Amino acid sequence: MTAPIDPGARQAILDAVAALEGEAVETLLRLTRCPSTLGNELSALNEMARIYEGLGLAPRRVPVVPDALRDHPGFSPPLIGYEGRDNVVAEYTPREGGGRSLCLQGHVDVVPEGAADMWETPPYAPAIRNGRVYGRGAGDMKAGIVSYCMAFKALRLAGLAPAGPVQMASVIEEECTGNGALAAMLALPRPDAVIIPEPGPGYAALYTAEVGVVWA
Repeated sequence: MTAPIDPGARQAILDAVAALEGEAVETLLRLTRCPSTLGNELSALNEMARIYEGLGLAPRRVPVVPDALRDHPGFSPPLIGYEGRDNVVAEYTPREGGGRSLCLQGHVDVVPEGAADMWETPPYAPAIRNGRVYGRGAGDMKAGIVSYCMAFKALRLAGLAPAGPVQMASVIEEECTGNGALAAMLALPRPDAVIIPEPGPGYAALYTAEVGVVWA
């Protein structure tokens, strides 16, 4: 059983999260301005590299190489080429080992913006209305990516640090093949756990299993 968190550390983390709210919103707005539809993810990937650098981590690019993945059961036939669309990952290594490792992963690709006249504000000019950010991909799932980055930064701001390795991965093609996540997974050490802060169906929940996707 995991020991309860120290009340002082808990409050320090909550205070740090509150202090970072403005930065979190601005980071989400900046990332949502990237029109990262299929094949156009580079601007968002470059932005993620800058965000990781801002956390004091060294980002690196992980290409998707179909020939290297083709025999893996998670591989899907590519829809377009992968040149210039490398995933971006970063790793935190604690000074002293002993803690369990964690991967924080999210996709930067978004679905097409659809009919322009159905948008109250332009899809890649995010706006805040009634406490929510509106823009293509803001919820699915750039807010999740920003959340895990700010959570890591909040720990550091609170004077704390993870006791185990932390991997961060920003990947392509969640909306179609999943090959980006596969390439990143194989390029990183196998972690003890993975958290993917994908939005749920509208209510608070933590999903520990996924039935998968059926393409028809």
